[in-house]
Amino acid sequence: MLVLAALVTAGIGLGLTSALGTNKSSSENAQTAYLGLHIASHALMGGLIIRGVDSGSPAARAGIKAGDVLARIGQVEVHSPGDVRALLLGRRPGDDVQLGIERGTISFTVDVTLAGQP
Repeated sequence: MLVLAALVTAGIGLGLTSALGTNKSSSENAQTAYLGLHIASHALMGGLIIRGVDSGSPAARAGIKAGDVLARIGQVEVHSPGDVRALLLGRRPGDDVQLGIERGTISFTVDVTLAGQP
């Protein structure tokens, strides 16, 4: 299971840890930013498929849906779970990130405020 809450298969701990299914101590989770996305490990031309969104998560509140494609974080294109991990590294709850999303033929950006690990 790949998740963008910690963000992606290889264990993108960046607040994606729970969603990615990685185990962290509660003290680490308190410092980990959480997005609430579950993403596929395989890149699509132009991004990563979002397989699921945690209910009530920052991503859900931003309107991101399963089937959307995560194309960018900020101005940087993402092609692997490692890209997502690297771009979210060091982020904290309360930090804002801009995500480039593709839904069908529509491309848009959403601003998401990261939360603490649930």
